[in-house]
Amino acid sequence: MKTKEVFCFAVLVAAVLAFLNTGTLHAGETANATNHVVAEVHGEKITLADIEKFGKTSPNYTAFLSYPGGKRDILQEMILRKLLYLEGKALKIPQPEDNNPERYVWTVFDQMMPPKPEWNREKLKKFYDEHHDVFSTPLFVRVSTVRVYIKPGKEKEAKEKIIKAAELLKAGHPFEEVARKFSEDEFSRSRNGDLGFMPAPDIKPVPLRKMLTSMKKGEISRPVRMGNYYAIYKVTDIRKPVLEPFDEKFVEKEATKYLAKKAVEDIRAKLTKKWGVKYIDPAFKPESDS
Repeated sequence: MKTKEVFCFAVLVAAVLAFLNTGTLHAGETANATNHVVAEVHGEKITLADIEKFGKTSPNYTAFLSYPGGKRDILQEMILRKLLYLEGKALKIPQPEDNNPERYVWTVFDQMMPPKPEWNREKLKKFYDEHHDVFSTPLFVRVSTVRVYIKPGKEKEAKEKIIKAAELLKAGHPFEEVARKFSEDEFSRSRNGDLGFMPAPDIKPVPLRKMLTSMKKGEISRPVRMGNYYAIYKVTDIRKPVLEPFDEKFVEKEATKYLAKKAVEDIRAKLTKKWGVKYIDPAFKPESDS
């Protein structure tokens, strides 16, 4: 895998689950002013306007502007580029002849990335045995929901409505019936509350992921607040991870991709600590699994 492809993979890899992810404030939804500062890199400000400009002028990121959390993902790409630029200057890496900043960032990135691992069957088998999660399909949970939005000044009414829905479920009313009657999410309500199968690693925010993956098939959650709405969730089906059989070509491809992504994360962490990244708007701060 080429280093540039690895870099793009590391940034673009995040899948979007819009109907679960709308449980938290998404970057850019509440910040409309073009001069709204969202983050600083070594004292240099990044505004919402900067993010929108980057997205509109970078074909690989234009679509990110239209989905929940997309502007936050664009911000991470911009931050990494700025960090690499700062590090390149500190290391006195010369500018390319055309003074192209994009080319300069790739040059710095290439110099910081570790060499591609040299594999043989023994090394691949050892990596495979120690990293089954890398070679397994993710855990999938099929989820249904009742969602009640909190309108301005109407939180009490929303809470009362979701509690009423919970009482009916506790009394034995079918989840589908309660979803049709109470849910305010048009997509899931039209499907009797069903959101379909969700790959666990992509469910956000993290507390929601932990709750859903800890539930048993058929279990219904208590009412929970998720950002701007209250919700009740039911896990209707579970698909457990399936380990792919050992195959040298497949394992080499996935192991190389995994190590490359980890290397990018390590570079980001190292440069963030060295140069400093500050999130002015909490909605843009990347979510941690911890």
